[in-house]
Amino acid sequence: MSSPTRSGIYFPYVINLQKSGCEERGADFFDLYMYLLCVILALAMKYALVLGRTNKISVAELGSFFDAGMDAPLGRSNPVGRPRLGTASSLSLTEPRLGLMEVAKSGAVAYAENLPAPPQTFLNKLGGCVEILEIFEKGIAIGAVESLILKYLIKACEGQKGKLLFAVNIVPEGKSSSLLKYLLPKLKKALKEVGVSANYMNNDLKNVSAVLAVKQNLVGMKTNISVIEEGEGRFSLGFSVAMQDFEAYSKRDYGKPFRDARVGMLPPKLAQMMINLATHERSECAFTTRHASMAGQPGAQRKPGLNWPQQPTLVFDPFCGTGTILMEAMLLGNSVVGSDADARMATGARTNLEWLRKNFKIAEGVTSEVSTKDACHCERLQGAKRSISVVTEPHLGPPLSTFPARAFIEQVMNELSKLYLDFFKNLAKWLPTGSPVVFLFPVWHNGNKEKIHISALLIDKIEAFGYIKTTFVPLKETSLFYDRPGQVVGREIVRFTKK
Repeated sequence: MSSPTRSGIYFPYVINLQKSGCEERGADFFDLYMYLLCVILALAMKYALVLGRTNKISVAELGSFFDAGMDAPLGRSNPVGRPRLGTASSLSLTEPRLGLMEVAKSGAVAYAENLPAPPQTFLNKLGGCVEILEIFEKGIAIGAVESLILKYLIKACEGQKGKLLFAVNIVPEGKSSSLLKYLLPKLKKALKEVGVSANYMNNDLKNVSAVLAVKQNLVGMKTNISVIEEGEGRFSLGFSVAMQDFEAYSKRDYGKPFRDARVGMLPPKLAQMMINLATHERSECAFTTRHASMAGQPGAQRKPGLNWPQQPTLVFDPFCGTGTILMEAMLLGNSVVGSDADARMATGARTNLEWLRKNFKIAEGVTSEVSTKDACHCERLQGAKRSISVVTEPHLGPPLSTFPARAFIEQVMNELSKLYLDFFKNLAKWLPTGSPVVFLFPVWHNGNKEKIHISALLIDKIEAFGYIKTTFVPLKETSLFYDRPGQVVGREIVRFTKK
């Protein structure tokens, strides 16, 4: 059964009942129960998190913070939305579900009942979300959109002097541009008729950029409004309460003193997502391997629907390059240890970390150490009195602008395979049980015609060293892909846990 709620949000689920006796008689009651539960959850959703371009990685990152709604092996009670009706019934989710969070059918936003931190603080910790909206109307029909936005804007300008500045955006961007062209002039005219002098900030009747929204203080005035298309003719309305700090990302990417385009140029946002996938790991394996170490620790209990309070962790990047992962980890409050076989890279990374401390706020007690060392010969980290998360982008082979011959790729794969296997084999000698390893593998692709994955040749061998390839909740996938249009060498994100 797949059913939209009356609020317009899609809550797909499949019910498998062994229909015999009371189970058969209770099936209709169970369907009604699930429908009412979906309605209640939909009405409770207060925030919408607008996902970035790589929305699957964005959802996996959010799944690291919010309850994934999976059956727990730790004796916890079932999360909201996962009821059990004895052993004769089961609930199987057919689309991404985040427990107290729902991914919209469009895949453009995720809804949350609450957040683990104030909106802007939380958004600053996420590499995969571009904006957080506070919802003021849910599941409305298209005919009600104009009147409800007008009502909201009139209330928003009460007590305000001067001209009202506002913007209306359509989510997902690029869809229903005709709706935006219809709404903006109509809203301006309707506001004038009730005595409100107003002007919309949408240039060329398109979505407002984050740069303009921040510059015009639309977020502070709560007049940067989004119309979220839910599908099946339903819409939700929200106003911006947090926007991605594009200036800070640009400064860390292009303003750092040491850069080298030959080593891959890992984007800070991707680095941030990888760190969250490791330091907030949420998977069946993570629950199992960490439960014993968490038991009895103060603050280890999880809040319903939100990830447990995170203990300080040490992020280790053995292929640190210019230090992008180390920088982002420090900004997220983690101490870091990095190394690189190239002395020039290690020196540059240290320079960048020193620059980071001078230009950004780093939490007290966050330490950093970078050395020149071959990743395949790294030894146990000295003085590591906390959990270790390995997050790294290794050498991905030579940069390519055109798809090469298959023989060339096979040669590169042979060289990289030895490097990767030697690294994992050595790491397994000292990495503590339960430690996550988030690792990037290269993927060579020629548009949609051909994709070559080196990971397919290595996963079984890596697991034989004492690792488990874990699933990204709530997607139930073990690989995530990141690339840009026209890029020949893409990235495959895989997470392992040390057994």
